[in-house]
Amino acid sequence: MRASTITFRAGAVDYLANHYPHDASVRILMFPDWEGCQTASSDRLARLYAQHCDAEVVVTDLYGAARRPADYGEVDCFISAALADPLRTRSILKAITTALETTWKSNGPLIIVGFCFGGSLAFEAARAGIECMGAVSIHGQPNTKVPLTGSSATAAFLMLQGSEDPFIRMDALYAFMTEMRNMKTDWSLYMLGNAKHSFTREDIGSGNMAVGYSLKADREAALAVQSFATRLLQKQGFSVAPPAILQPSSEQGQIL
Repeated sequence: MRASTITFRAGAVDYLANHYPHDASVRILMFPDWEGCQTASSDRLARLYAQHCDAEVVVTDLYGAARRPADYGEVDCFISAALADPLRTRSILKAITTALETTWKSNGPLIIVGFCFGGSLAFEAARAGIECMGAVSIHGQPNTKVPLTGSSATAAFLMLQGSEDPFIRMDALYAFMTEMRNMKTDWSLYMLGNAKHSFTREDIGSGNMAVGYSLKADREAALAVQSFATRLLQKQGFSVAPPAILQPSSEQGQIL
C-alpha cells in the first residue's frame, strides 16, 4: 500500500498526516502515540490496521506541521494541557476531522483509533460528537475531565488495556466504566494479560519494567479492532467481506 504525506489546515494551524488510500469498507482516522504521525511505528500500525480491517487510513496528530517531538519531555506539557482541557481539545479534533473530509477516497463509515496519547484523543473525538461508528483507545488514558452523560454520544467505545501497565490506573478505568454506564452506550474494555504500557511499540523491546512490546497483545489488539469494525458494520447493515487472517512475519515467530 502506497502512503503519501499531506499537509492540511484546520483552524489557523497547518497539520501533517499520512494517508493510506484504499478502496475500503471502512475509514480509520488514527492518532499515534506521543511521537506523532511521522514515525516507523505509526506507519507499521497504519498498514497493519488498513490490511486487517479492510480500511483506508489517515494518521495525524495534534502537534502541527512545524513540530516533531524529539523526546517525551518536549511534549509532556502539551499532552497534559490537552487532557486537562478536553472541551478545547474536542474543538480542535472536530476541526481536524472536518478539514480531512476531502482527503478520503472511500465513503465508508468512520472509526477513530488511537495509541497512548492518541487513544485519549480517539475517545475525546467520540465524546465531541464527531460522526463515527466507534472509537478505540489502545493503552491510552480512557477517562476525561468532562465525562458525558445520558445519550450525548452515539459512537461505540472500545478500550484495550495491558494488565501490567502502571500508567493507566484502575481508578481511571473505573471512571471510564462509570461514564460508559451513565451514557448507556455500546462499550467494551479488554484487559490483555502480561502486557505493559506501549505494548504495540515493536521498537521498544522488553527490558523496561513499565513499557515494552508484546507480540501477543499487539496482535490481540488488532484482532479486537478487526472484530469491532466488522460487528459495527454488520450492525449498520453493511455487507462485510471475510476478515483477513493476521500472519506473523518470519522474524516474529508464531502468534500465540
